[in-house]
Amino acid sequence: MNLSKKSIKHILRILDNKCIEVPTKTSAYSNGGRRILTRDFEPKESHGMNGWQRIVYVPSEGYFYGIYNGKSEEDWDIPDIWSPAQLSDL
Repeated sequence: MNLSKKSIKHILRILDNKCIEVPTKTSAYSNGGRRILTRDFEPKESHGMNGWQRIVYVPSEGYFYGIYNGKSEEDWDIPDIWSPAQLSDL
């Protein structure tokens, strides 16, 4: 499922209001030999509030995913974000 430009802008607005973009954690990873840049966001108020630890936006692919804070890295859940409504508890 692809997000519309309108949905992407809406999600980015929510993230700008409720999160801090973390430039030091903005990362690039390799996918089949090509680098993919990401933008990482963390909640402004009490990091990990309601389970969200970080939201990652992949501009070149046009999708978002979230990382829930677990007790250990093995417990982290990484769901895709397909709607602004999913960020209502941020």
